[in-house]
Amino acid sequence: MLVSEAGGPRENIISGVTGVVCNGADGSSWATAVARLLTQPGQRQAMAVAARRYALSRRWVLALQPLFETYRCVDRLRNSQTDLVNHAA
Repeated sequence: MLVSEAGGPRENIISGVTGVVCNGADGSSWATAVARLLTQPGQRQAMAVAARRYALSRRWVLALQPLFETYRCVDRLRNSQTDLVNHAA
């Protein structure tokens, strides 16, 4: 699997293990990666196996856990600031 370094798909790749992260603005980066995978079937097969294993291990709950925790932290902070304002009044 080839993905650009920009955006979400990169988060689903372990570069060099489950796929290749390419420079989205550099066509030669993509061409080099494609050529390497075409000429190295063993590496391509190993990446395919690793990518499938990695994909099956991913769950939305686990992938979004850091985001959920950030929301909880912001909510706690906001609530504590509200409590301070209410106590000062």
